[in-house]
Amino acid sequence: MSRSARAAVALMVLLPQLWIFQGGGWNQNSRFALARALVVRGSVQIDPDADTTGDVAVRGGHVYCDKAPGVSFLAAAALALVGPLAAAAGIDSDQPRWWRLVPYLVTLLSISLPVALTAAALFGELAVRFAPGPALFAIAAVFLGSPLLAYAGLLYGHALAACLLALGFIALSRRRVTLAGFASGCAILVEYTAALGALALLFYAISDRELRGKVWTGALAALGPLLLLALYDRAAFGSPFAIGYSNLPGGRYTGMSSGFFGLRGPTPQSLWQLSFGEHRGLFRYSPVLLLAFAGLRRGRDIALAIGLFLAFFLLNASYAYWDGHASFGPRHAVPGLVLLCIPIAAAAQRWPRASLLLLVPSLLACGLAWATRPEAAPSDWNPLQQSWLHFWRKDAIGASIFWFNAKEPLQYRSGFVLPMFVGLDGRLALLPLLPLYAGLLFWFRRAVRR
Repeated sequence: MSRSARAAVALMVLLPQLWIFQGGGWNQNSRFALARALVVRGSVQIDPDADTTGDVAVRGGHVYCDKAPGVSFLAAAALALVGPLAAAAGIDSDQPRWWRLVPYLVTLLSISLPVALTAAALFGELAVRFAPGPALFAIAAVFLGSPLLAYAGLLYGHALAACLLALGFIALSRRRVTLAGFASGCAILVEYTAALGALALLFYAISDRELRGKVWTGALAALGPLLLLALYDRAAFGSPFAIGYSNLPGGRYTGMSSGFFGLRGPTPQSLWQLSFGEHRGLFRYSPVLLLAFAGLRRGRDIALAIGLFLAFFLLNASYAYWDGHASFGPRHAVPGLVLLCIPIAAAAQRWPRASLLLLVPSLLACGLAWATRPEAAPSDWNPLQQSWLHFWRKDAIGASIFWFNAKEPLQYRSGFVLPMFVGLDGRLALLPLLPLYAGLLFWFRRAVRR
């Protein structure tokens, strides 16, 4: 597939994140605090920024990010680039606009851009297997019509881990086992639970006669990111085998002490609410993903995609905090979404019109969440009514009320929509997206015809 077509797909996926920034929150602030500590102080301790987040680990009287450090490492690299540019423009961290501009650019570079590039790479694979039309449909379904849309613009690890696992699959498809192993190791560095995906890719490689003899090269390549993780854990928590979740402050997140770090088996409530329920129902707000099961047919790739999704979904349902607190859909299942593009493309190729009927409501529901406040509060049991439509009626686009340098909710909005800076705000600020997407689709069709 031509570079122009892949570039058009990448821009389609990146455009929403360029357009709206949803700001901070406990999860994002914790990761950004570690990035700042690494760049500003050369330390893994986040003591100066500890009051901006409740997602922390405590050891030896010091405060640390409790997350896997991979996103923070990438964010630190982006901050090392963006920070001096902001300073050269006369913007420093004592100014409120620094806390709006710099985290926005850091999130784009460390999360949104890798997600968009992965979408383009996966589109190229799907276009060869099926056709450009079904391939584009599958990318739109997963990257724009599922919770991945929201997490591609937030400083979380789920979307990046999903894309690293997808890149591992693409590498295996091209017989590059070493690259696949490195991508799998990086996925674990970004999100601990991505180890499930790394194991799935390992079994996938072992089941292939040609790849089986090269698995050891992939295992060696994975050791690099895992060694970096071990060094971080030793520096922060005293042992290469300790993690932030084993050093949580007393009395906080007590559910993590049950089972294995909070994993204790799914319940009927968690299974229903994460699938079709109004609280976090994946298929309720993204019915297009059901096509993955309609597109079932024989093949190792389909089995890997469905198996990976089910593994992460059951892991999410088994977690003590299965609703993800402030969350859009089952966020711990997001790393299993990207490879659903494969069976969805197969289904779209077979039933194009019926598939479109499922795509439209998915784009509308996920677009509504993305545009207002995707991190629905736990108290909003029905986020569609209590959060997303509520903010839409109030004309609040980019409705986040958390700063990266504030722990408590603010009394005013801190997220933003890009046209706000030229005087266009609210729902009207979304209108320019229509001609922009029309132009990208025209560019895509022209590139495909060539």
